Amino acid sequence: MADKKELEGVIAEVKDGIAYIYLSKDKAEELSAASFVELPKAGTEVKEGEQFANVETAKSVESLKSPVSGVVDKVSEELKDDPSSISQKTSAKNFIITVKL
Repeated sequence: MADKKELEGVIAEVKDGIAYIYLSKDKAEELSAASFVELPKAGTEVKEGEQFANVETAKSVESLKSPVSGVVDKVSEELKDDPSSISQKTSAKNFIITVKL
């Protein structure tokens, strides 16, 4: 069974030293009208409790904070082409980023 950590609607599901970062259903709904998503590049260090991404909607810019510390391994390519798809990032299989712990 995977360990899970959550911080402000951002969930890290940890399996074999890799954290799959995705959104709670409530947070995903809140960001469903995203028009732009700024993500870190692979190899970037992220720290627990610190910002790792920005999500822009018509009403605001939301900073997403990482529930874990480590190095970004993979980034969702889909979000670059379709920022609104962030509302579908609600499981480990459909992650925003993965982080090596």
